[in-house]
Amino acid sequence: EQVGSGGRPRGFRDPRGRLVWHVLRLVNGREMSERPKAVILENVRGILDSDGSRGGDGGGHGDGQSEEGDAPRGSCIEAVLAELSASGYAVSFHSFDSRELLPQQRTRVYVVALRADIVDDARAAPFAWQTLRDDSSPPPMTLRDVLEQTPSARLEAYRISPSLWQAVRASSYFERHPEQRVPSIDGPANTVRASYRSGAKLYSQFTAAGLRANSQHAAAAAAEPPLRFFTPREVARMQGFPEGFEFGSVPEAERYKTIGNAVSPPVVKRICSSVLDAIAHAL
Repeated sequence: EQVGSGGRPRGFRDPRGRLVWHVLRLVNGREMSERPKAVILENVRGILDSDGSRGGDGGGHGDGQSEEGDAPRGSCIEAVLAELSASGYAVSFHSFDSRELLPQQRTRVYVVALRADIVDDARAAPFAWQTLRDDSSPPPMTLRDVLEQTPSARLEAYRISPSLWQAVRASSYFERHPEQRVPSIDGPANTVRASYRSGAKLYSQFTAAGLRANSQHAAAAAAEPPLRFFTPREVARMQGFPEGFEFGSVPEAERYKTIGNAVSPPVVKRICSSVLDAIAHAL
C-alpha cells in the first residue's frame, strides 16, 4: 500500500510496504519441486516508480525481465521481479486498466511468475498476456449500468451531509476538477478506494441523489446536498463482483474497504486463464 498515489509513497522503506517479502519467504520455504507452479501478484502502478531499496532487509538478485521490457531501475517492481527470478521463476508483468471491462478507471500492475522447470518443459504452452478487449467486445460499461434501480427513498440514507457537501465545494480541487468528484454516469468512475467512506472529504466520488438527474455537473451546482454516496452494491459492480456476491454480516463501512482493497475479478480471470493454459501439462 506504500506505493500508491495518495500521499508520498516510500516503497519498501515503509514497513507496511514489505508484505511481498513475507509472501516470497513462504514461496522459498520449500524445495523447488514443492513450490507453487505459479505466483500472481497485483499492486498499484506506483510500484513501477517507487523506491525499491529494502531498508536493511537485504536485497534481491537476478534479472527480472518482463513482457513490457526491463523494469525501471531501482523501482519496487525491479526488486520483486529479481527476487522471483532468483527463486527459480520465469517472470513478467503487465499493466491493465479495469476500465476496459468495467465502469471504473483502475490501472494495476500484475506480476506472473511461472516455475522455470515447468516453463522449460517441452510440453509447456508459452505464457502470453491476453488483451482485455477485442473487436467483438461489447461497448464499455458506464456508471449508468451499475446504479441501483430502487426507490429513491431507500437511497436517501446515502445522501451526503450538508457539512460534507460544504467541505467538498470549498476545496480547490473540486473547483478545478468537479468531474473527479462527480463523474458522469455516462462514463466510468475513478478508482474506488478502500477509504471511500472514511476519506470522503478528500477522495470519494458521488452520484446524483435522484436517479432522474440528467446532468451530474448541473446537480453539483445546486445549493443543497444534491449528491449521494454510491451504495456498496454499486461499488461492487464497478469492481466486477458477481451480482450474487453476498456481504453477509460485514458492517457497511467494512464493505467499502473490502471492495476498495480487492482486485477486479474479471481482469484476474483473464490472467488466470492464460496461466492455466501455460501450466496445464503440469496439473
